Amino acid sequence: MEKKEAPSICKPVEENNSRNFHIPILYVLVAIGFAAWITLFFLGLEKCK
Repeated sequence: MEKKEAPSICKPVEENNSRNFHIPILYVLVAIGFAAWITLFFLGLEKCK
């Protein structure tokens, strides 16, 4: 009886392409989160004055 391999092992090219596609999305999400924290920080400073 043959063992069935996981789809990720059978198709490494598609996994690599999807990984390359996801990396810029992660950078965008991190940048948005960083900008949101800076905005909240400055809003907090304005309220403390």
